[in-house]
Amino acid sequence: MKRRIAVLAALLALVSLVASHAAPSSFLELDNNIRANNTGTPPPYDWANSGTLTAPTTPGGVWTVNGVNGIFDGGVFNGQPTPPSPPSKIASDPTIVDAEFLVDPLAQDVTSCGGGDPTVYTGAGGETNGELFSTMTWSTGSVPPKDEISNVYALAHRVGSTNEVFFGAERIVNDGDSHIDFEFLQSEVTRTGTCSGGFVGNRSQGDLLLAVDFTRGGLGETPTLYEWHCLAEGGTQLAIGTVCNPPAHGQSIPQYQPLTSGPALSAVTFGVNSTGPVDCGGWVCRDKGAGSSTTVDTNEFMEGGINFAELGFSGCISTFLPHTRSSQSFTATLKDFGGPIPFNTCAPSTTDTQASTNATNVVPGTSVTDTATVSGSAGTPTGTVDFFLCQPSEVTGGGCEGTAGTKISATKTLASGQATSDATTNTTTLGKYCWRAEYTPAAGSAYLASSHTDATDECFTVTKQPSTTDTQASTNATNVVPGTSVTDTATVSGSIGT
Repeated sequence: MKRRIAVLAALLALVSLVASHAAPSSFLELDNNIRANNTGTPPPYDWANSGTLTAPTTPGGVWTVNGVNGIFDGGVFNGQPTPPSPPSKIASDPTIVDAEFLVDPLAQDVTSCGGGDPTVYTGAGGETNGELFSTMTWSTGSVPPKDEISNVYALAHRVGSTNEVFFGAERIVNDGDSHIDFEFLQSEVTRTGTCSGGFVGNRSQGDLLLAVDFTRGGLGETPTLYEWHCLAEGGTQLAIGTVCNPPAHGQSIPQYQPLTSGPALSAVTFGVNSTGPVDCGGWVCRDKGAGSSTTVDTNEFMEGGINFAELGFSGCISTFLPHTRSSQSFTATLKDFGGPIPFNTCAPSTTDTQASTNATNVVPGTSVTDTATVSGSAGTPTGTVDFFLCQPSEVTGGGCEGTAGTKISATKTLASGQATSDATTNTTTLGKYCWRAEYTPAAGSAYLASSHTDATDECFTVTKQPSTTDTQASTNATNVVPGTSVTDTATVSGSIGT
């Protein structure tokens, strides 16, 4: 079996070199160091700026790297045994749809949960990769230094047909064997409890996990990419994003399957700083004793990228969950984890709307429509729009907010990013009306849902209309006989009928 894995690893490395066009782009420098080498106009970026580090070791000191083209900067040293604070995202590129940095406490740290790492797996039977989240537990405790997660970071880059993620991590030892998994989940996975508890979340068709093994301190065999499959191998799988949680413990389907052929062979790039230490970024790096360090030792920094588009992955990742294993076996007991980190790989969308009228003197019963235009940084959005019209009694200070309003017409499909509602004449009540449009992305869309309403452009007011009264006296003579019977006739007219 080991020989077979070694052969597959060799093939993976070879195909990755041949089919480099399918690897992640050069948007982020995957060069096995932390600071940017590029000082021109980005991209490429790197995790930290291109300059030198200022690293004050008094509590509250901000660690910062000057220069340009970093993603993160400004971590805070809080003094031992308090974990440092993470840096802020500094890159403003609109094609970076998400960038997250996690400082995971170490066993020697003290947090609000007391001494220890408050993100340690504690299942009595030992959690393993791919288990049902609701059966997994965690607590505050400790793990061996080789199983510790330190700083972890991730970036989602999406524009046009480009759909990729980059990730990096630091560990605190470089001797012995250690095993780290980078898991990307479409479900929102969260923890319950404060200092111990469980997990809430699902597993879905197409979830991804990159398994990395360090043997005798250095990177072992080529990392293996796994994909969550709902059905047995050999047939057509369910649609990407279909929730299919694992069965009872000990059963096999659904489960993670290794991707050992096809696009997966070239869609992943991964490396470590095997040639020597690298300088830390604008954040506090850690050492084995939980102290601060301005460098990351040999084989303790790792980074990689996955080309989702090459894999044919069309879903939206919602959670990044890095974790460690006790041994090389993919089903070995899990030890430490980070987060789970909310991490979204789909681009935000913007829905702008234009009502057919926003006048303040609309005639009761007037026919009205609303038009929605959806846009974003990852190409023309596809999907559908639902339109809602709030009656005067439903309008709030923000317009047609929340779930208020009546849906007008059938759901409309976007054409070139635009859709218009059917007309409605349900405008007979006097007062202010407002529209709301809700965008739902198409399956496989690069975008998140969005909606829009407001209290001005999306609103109009139905009012009483002016009338005209004309009168005609039975006589207008200037010499009427005293006691003559007279009358007056009034004719009232207006713009909306009798």
